[in-house]
Amino acid sequence: MTSYLKRGGQISANTWGYGDAGNVNIRADEISLTNGSYIGSATSGLGRGGTVTLDVSKTLLISGEDAEGYHSGVFASSHNYELEKAGDAGSAYINAHDIIVKDGGVIRGTTSGTGHGGSIYIKSDTLTVAGRGHSGIPSMVSSSALNNADVWAGGTILKEEFQPGNAGSLSIQAATINILDGAEISTRTNRSGGGDIEIISSKLLYLNHGQLTTSVKGGIGNGGNLTLNHPQFIVLNQGQIKAQADAGRGGNIRIVTDHLLTTLDSLISASSRLGIDGQIDIISPDITVSNGLLGLSNQLRPVNLTLKHSCGVKSWEEFLNLSTFFAHSIVGRSWSPFDLQPSFIKF
Repeated sequence: MTSYLKRGGQISANTWGYGDAGNVNIRADEISLTNGSYIGSATSGLGRGGTVTLDVSKTLLISGEDAEGYHSGVFASSHNYELEKAGDAGSAYINAHDIIVKDGGVIRGTTSGTGHGGSIYIKSDTLTVAGRGHSGIPSMVSSSALNNADVWAGGTILKEEFQPGNAGSLSIQAATINILDGAEISTRTNRSGGGDIEIISSKLLYLNHGQLTTSVKGGIGNGGNLTLNHPQFIVLNQGQIKAQADAGRGGNIRIVTDHLLTTLDSLISASSRLGIDGQIDIISPDITVSNGLLGLSNQLRPVNLTLKHSCGVKSWEEFLNLSTFFAHSIVGRSWSPFDLQPSFIKF
């Protein structure tokens, strides 16, 4: 079975009072969420948000926004900033062979009040998060504690005497993870504790102009920890891996990989603006090869420096020192464009 939701279509289970929200459970071959459509569960009262479970045998596609900037996505949320202790958001469990989140699509657990944000659990063969929507907001897999109701309620700020909710955590298991073109996998808070991110990968974690970050924008909350376990390759091309805090302690970053390859304009940072910086622990036999890579010029060589003089205009000395070329028959199969080619990079 293939499920399509588009143009604001939704499947949701919500609560506005004391009772908990219901759960959403969907099993399908493929699911496509586009043009602002979404699947989710939310609480705006004392009750807890429900659990969202998606089991997709092939592809989960989440793409784009509607005309008003509402994201296509999977959500687990808590939205009450007036209660001293609002209900916590539920969690989202997503199992799919391929997951594609692009053009402003999101998978998100959020809180904008005193309830804690939802946690996200993902298991897939390939996870790709790419690009931005037409509003400029990046595609993302994220858990956030906004703690600032202007996003949801026209500028009302969470009461200072209330303890803001913490962001949830992210747990991702995927053989290959691509974060591309401004997209991000993140946990973010404004005033409270940041959520942790744990990634388990067997093949590749690739950040091409993408971010992997735990961030606390303000207050004394500690930054979340970021753990990257055992991908064969971690490749950063203008990519950023960050664990940041404001007045609290910066989160810790632990990276275990066979090969960590970074360009010089990439960043790995665990910091706090006013507090104690976090620690970075990298376990990798091959830290980087960026110093051995040669950037190729985009300028064409002048023809007169490239082509040799014809035989008729060579001097006698040039003629005597000419190189020779011999054509021999090839024994065995000839080279194919698809054969492995030798590398000319020197370190």
